[in-house]
Amino acid sequence: MCLLIDEKLKAIKQSLDFVPLPDITIISQIRKQQKLFCALQKLSAECNDVFTEIIFLWILKIVLKTCSNAYDLIMLLYVFEDVGMLLGNLMEITYDISHLAVICVYAGRITENKTEILDRLVELCGLKHNIKGHSIKDIHLFVSIIGHSNMALTVWNIFPLTKNTAITILSGIVSYSVIIYQLSKRE
Repeated sequence: MCLLIDEKLKAIKQSLDFVPLPDITIISQIRKQQKLFCALQKLSAECNDVFTEIIFLWILKIVLKTCSNAYDLIMLLYVFEDVGMLLGNLMEITYDISHLAVICVYAGRITENKTEILDRLVELCGLKHNIKGHSIKDIHLFVSIIGHSNMALTVWNIFPLTKNTAITILSGIVSYSVIIYQLSKRE
């Protein structure tokens, strides 16, 4: 679903990368892209409604499982008895982290493309001397629609998934794994 939305957003951005044409062409093209964006916004909202709780539970499972596996990995390194278990644990951690990275990267591309479209429309607003009044009004309307849209996949409607989310979660996993290891070492 993320790929579909991502490709459509790229198509909108590419269609806006044009040299200002005659006024009627700009108005019709802006209105077409506006309708397409609104349809994508609706699709994105429906997708977010369906998957928001699933994403939350999935990320929670990955965090807990990865912390547990990281703790086991640290303990296995400390004892260093079974190399097969060590490698199996390392592969499981890598598998979970790659899942987290993939979903965050693809979900983050939706937000990035929305921002690129917004930047291009703001650029077009700066070309006021080449664009007639009605086109400027349509561009301003499109900018306000994009600016107020919540086109992103979120974790339980708390925060959007982006590349930075993956990095933040991974740093939390590493920090808490070290803390758990240090606390278990005292016993």
